[in-house]
Amino acid sequence: MHLLQDLAERATRSKGRLVVIGILHQSFEQYAARAARDARQEWAKVQGRFQDIAFLSGADETVALLGRAITAEPPANAVERAELVAEAVAKRRPTEVGVLTKALGVEL
Repeated sequence: MHLLQDLAERATRSKGRLVVIGILHQSFEQYAARAARDARQEWAKVQGRFQDIAFLSGADETVALLGRAITAEPPANAVERAELVAEAVAKRRPTEVGVLTKALGVEL
C-alpha cells in the first residue's frame, strides 16, 4: 500500500513526466476487505490517488500480457514445461494448447 502511495505522489509531482499504470486483479477495496477499519481507510486514500479504468480481460489475454512483460532467458526445458501447464489448463477449460504455450512466452 505504501509503495502505491509513494508512486502516486511521485507521479503527481512529476508534472506529467511519470505515469503509473497498474493492472489489478481486483478492486482496491477488495484488497482491504478483511482488514481493520484503519487499514481500509488507508487503502481508500491510496485509491483516491489513482484513476480507475475498469476492463474485463480473459485469462488468455492476461497470460499473454504477462508473458510479454516478463523477459528472461528460458531454461532448456521451457517448452516442455509450458506445454505441461497449457495441457493442464486445457483439461479444465477450453483452450488451444499451442496458443497458450506461446502466450506463456515460449516459442514452439
